Formats: sequence, C-alpha cells, structure tokens
Amino acid sequence: ELSYKEAIEKASSAITRFPVIKIQDVPLMSHIAYNWDSIWAFRPDPSDLLIATYPKAGTTWTQEIVDLLLHNGDADACKRAPTP
Repeated sequence: ELSYKEAIEKASSAITRFPVIKIQDVPLMSHIAYNWDSIWAFRPDPSDLLIATYPKAGTTWTQEIVDLLLHNGDADACKRAPTP
C-alpha cells in the first residue's frame, strides 16, 4: 500500500504539463505560443459572433440559445447538421 506522499508523487508524475513560453512577457502554453503569429493575425468578419462561456458552465446550452435567437426562435431552422 502506498503512503500518502508516495501516492501524490505517483499521481504528479502522471500529469503532463505543457511547457510555458513567454510572448510579450505573458506566459503561454507552448502550443499557443507556437501559433501566436496566426492568432495575432486573425481578423474576424464583421458578421462573426463570439460565444464565450466558462468551461463546463453551459457552453452547448448557450450555443443553442444563440442559434435560436439568430433564427428568430424557429426551432425547425436550427435542426440541421453542424457545419465543419
């Protein structure tokens, strides 16, 4: 049987963390830092809609509500296959 300390050490070694790279003095996960030029160059279309929610706080539900709002509450118009 593992001691508490051994269990913590074993669990901690199983977690892989992304390396952190500073961009303009801001620490970012490496996969974001490597794509920073593309992220910075992104220009949204004026008709784009950004939906932001906290993780696990109803993102899908919020997307469905926004979809209904964009289609004037027509649930049938919202019943379509998602676009890639």
